[in-house]
Amino acid sequence: MKKILLVCYLIALSFPLISAKVTPGNDSAEQKKLMTFMKEMYSQWQKSSDQKLLDSTDKTSLLVVSAGAVTSTKHDTPVITGEYIYVEVNRIRDFLAKQQDYMKENPNDSSSQIILYINGLPMYDIPVFTKNITKNRFIFKLDRHSHSLQQMNPYISYLWTKVHLSFSVGFKNGESLKTAATYKGTPLRYISMLAFVLTLFLVAFIVGVFIYLAKKTDLIRIGDNNSPFSLGLTQLCFWTVVIASSYFYIWIVTEELIPISSKTLILLGISMATTAGSKLIDFKKKDTDFIQARSGGFFSDISSDSIGYSVHRVQMILWTAILGIIFIKKVVSEQQMPELDDSLLALMGISSAGFVGLKTMENTADPDAEKAETPEGDGKQQT
Repeated sequence: MKKILLVCYLIALSFPLISAKVTPGNDSAEQKKLMTFMKEMYSQWQKSSDQKLLDSTDKTSLLVVSAGAVTSTKHDTPVITGEYIYVEVNRIRDFLAKQQDYMKENPNDSSSQIILYINGLPMYDIPVFTKNITKNRFIFKLDRHSHSLQQMNPYISYLWTKVHLSFSVGFKNGESLKTAATYKGTPLRYISMLAFVLTLFLVAFIVGVFIYLAKKTDLIRIGDNNSPFSLGLTQLCFWTVVIASSYFYIWIVTEELIPISSKTLILLGISMATTAGSKLIDFKKKDTDFIQARSGGFFSDISSDSIGYSVHRVQMILWTAILGIIFIKKVVSEQQMPELDDSLLALMGISSAGFVGLKTMENTADPDAEKAETPEGDGKQQT
C-alpha cells in the first residue's frame, strides 16, 4: 500500500513539472507551493500510519514504554545507582493478572516474583519496591549492594560515566517484557557528579592537612621538628588517612553510615602495634646517635638507618603501598569497607613484625669501630 501511495505522490509532483511552461532555472511560484504542499501531506500521512501501527501493537502486546528517575520528570535525566527508578508498562493490570495466573499454578514457587531487568539481564535481588496502578508504573530501588547490579560494572568505564541502558520488568523465571519502539533507553550514572566532586575536595583537604602537619610539626618524626621521620608513625598516618577518606567517600556517595569491617580494624590494629613497637625501641635507644641525628629527607629517613638502605624497611613500604592501592580500589568500586583476604592481612602482619624485630639491631654501636675512630693520645679514657 505504501508503495502505491509513493508512486501516486511522485506522479503528482512530476505533473506540474510537465504541464507548466517554465524556463530553465526559473521555477514558477505555483509549482514551488504545490511541491511543498505535497511533501507536507506525505510526511503527515507517514507519521500517522506509523503511529497507528505502533498503537495497534501496543494494544495487543505488553510493552515497557518508558523508564526514568522517580525524582525527575525528564526522561533524559540520569538515574543514580542507589536511587529509585520507575518502569512504565502500557497495560499494568494485564501484567499483574498474568502474575496471579502463575501464582495460582505454582503457589509455592517464587519464580513469579516481579523483578527488574537491565539490558535483558535479570536482577534477581532487585524485586519491585512498589507500584502505581494509576500511572502504570513499577518502582524499583537500584540497591548498590545488589550482586546482580554489579553485572553492569563492565558497562561503566569510570565512576562519572553516563551509559544508556534498557530497563524492563519480568519474572524470576526469565520471562521479561519487550520494550516499545519509542523507548530509547535510560541514562545511568554509578555515582552523582556532585557527590564525586565533593568527595574529591574533602579527600584533598584531609591529605593536605596531614602533609602540612607532617612537614611542619613532629607528627611523624622520632623527636623534634628536625629529627628523622619514623616509618612506624608514617604507616599509621597513612592508614588513618586512607580509612578516614574512604569512610567519608562512602558516606557522601551512598548517604549511608556503614559499619567499619572487622578486617579494616585488624589492619589498623597491625599498624598501631607496629608503631608502638617502633616507639618503644626508639625510647630505649634515646641516648644513641640515631636519636640525636638530623633528618636527611623523608624517603631517606623511612627507608634507611645509619648504615644505609634497609631491606626490611623497603619491603614494609612496598607492601603497605600495594595493600593501600587494593583497599582504595575496592572502596571506590564497591562503596563499602572491603573485607581483605586473610593472606593479605597475614602478609602485612609478617612484614610489620619483621620490621620491628630487625629494628632492634639497627644503629647498634660497634666497639671495634669506635676504638678505631678514637684519636690516639687524646688523653681521654673510653667509657
